[in-house]
Amino acid sequence: MGHAPGFTLIELLVVIAIIGSLLAISVSLFKRTGSESLRTSADRFMSMVEQGRTAAITRRKPVALVLINPSSQNPDRPAQLGLFELAEWESGKPAVGTQIQRYETISPGMAFLPDDEDGMMNVLEAPAIRLTWKNGQESADFPALVFSPRGGLLSPAGSEPVLVSVGGAVLRNGTLVVTKSGRRDIRVGRVVARPWLLDE
Repeated sequence: MGHAPGFTLIELLVVIAIIGSLLAISVSLFKRTGSESLRTSADRFMSMVEQGRTAAITRRKPVALVLINPSSQNPDRPAQLGLFELAEWESGKPAVGTQIQRYETISPGMAFLPDDEDGMMNVLEAPAIRLTWKNGQESADFPALVFSPRGGLLSPAGSEPVLVSVGGAVLRNGTLVVTKSGRRDIRVGRVVARPWLLDE
């Protein structure tokens, strides 16, 4: 009388060990991918700050760097950055601008996060600017950094450096929910508007 076909205990333990190893590797890869997306997003934002500052100096006009998060009106749109040359700038007044380059998308699953660090003003918590472009065909309110032709910050108003936080977030029921992907806090100075990471 033969034995019924099946697995031995040793074979089952080997399969469980292999599955466990594969799970550990995939979790490690997922964590690394999240931290790389976070670093890429922070680097992209810092690069756009430098581009906006340089554009303001070379064009001799105020330049706005606008921050766009996913929203209930545009849930599929990833977080983006846009640069606009402004005809003029007066704090609290609507601005007329010309887009000077295509929108820059930060990494998928990342967004600009509200928060404050050491009393610094977060750009998302500052008053938004009203911007009109495309000969008045487009108009919206944006959180933004506005650079002066001398390379400093005109907006948000104040004397202290401002903060921009980038981190993992998803849109749920029209609300941006922070995920566990971590965050990077970037400080932007007032006089020369240079960005630097606070956590490095």
